[in-house]
Amino acid sequence: EVLDPKEFRKRAKEYAKDKNLHFYFMALKSDSIIDATQKGNISRFINHSCDPNAETQKWTVNGELRVGFFSKRQIAMGEEITFDYKFQRYGKEAQKCYCQAALCRGWIGEDPEKENKWSDISGRSRERREKERKKKEDKRNLKDTLNDIDLEEEIEKLVLKNRAQTLMLCRLMVRAEDHASRVQLLRILQNGETACLRLFLDYHGLRLVWSWMMDPASSFSLKIEILETLSKLPIPNKTMLQDSRVLGVVEKWSTTALMVGEAKHRSSTEDEVDKSSDADKEKQTKGSDSEKNSDDSNLSRPAENEEQTEANKKKIVEMANGLLQEWASLKEVFRIPK
Repeated sequence: EVLDPKEFRKRAKEYAKDKNLHFYFMALKSDSIIDATQKGNISRFINHSCDPNAETQKWTVNGELRVGFFSKRQIAMGEEITFDYKFQRYGKEAQKCYCQAALCRGWIGEDPEKENKWSDISGRSRERREKERKKKEDKRNLKDTLNDIDLEEEIEKLVLKNRAQTLMLCRLMVRAEDHASRVQLLRILQNGETACLRLFLDYHGLRLVWSWMMDPASSFSLKIEILETLSKLPIPNKTMLQDSRVLGVVEKWSTTALMVGEAKHRSSTEDEVDKSSDADKEKQTKGSDSEKNSDDSNLSRPAENEEQTEANKKKIVEMANGLLQEWASLKEVFRIPK
């Protein structure tokens, strides 16, 4: 029978399950395997020898690929015909050879010791690849750290007074990911020359600002800095605000300051409140007036945080509404396509 690879794997599992000691598989080509276990011609009874007198050859007969048996040397009358199985092992245990030839390898197929040797070599290769991967990862982490250091240094020495510095600001805004760097860059932009602010808008700077506005990790203080920056930019028309999608976000902020990411901020603040109040209760149970006094002072801190949060939210709403009133007089500009 000629099997495809899928059927071959299925048969091999079935024979192993039935504890068949002998399989009669022979590869015809990459996608065709001969199975002579159940049926076939007399050639399926030819035994293996490490020093055979015959060999298999593949021939195309009438357009079909076939396997034939051909003598390697002169075969005496009554001599058993044998060939080298070149056994490919699928199980865990190697199969011993009992051909009794003078050149017997002791095993049908690959010598287990050589297999172990190759497995050891492949194991060492895996270890070497793992070390190289780790080395590359360490280099990448070091590069990221150095990039962060370079980013901080470049931000510190940046002043917005010409075209090159404006272009550098835009590049740094693309790279900046942490809160502190973003706040620094926004403040540099707020204090920039008017001509540089116009250049910033020409370089599609509003889209960079929008990406920060939509970042779930953006805090209240960063959003306040963004709104402050928007109030300083000489935005020429409403179309620019619409194209950059900044207008939609500001409209959303004008109705509620609880944007995406701020819910997480508030929940983390509430967790801190719960933890601090639990700690205060434990201190109170331990006793001592001085500890109780310190507990009272600790209990007042979360309330201050909540007050600050509410104040920031109100400020965001007020600033957003102020910007919308300021932008209300801007006109839409329509471009005529070529």
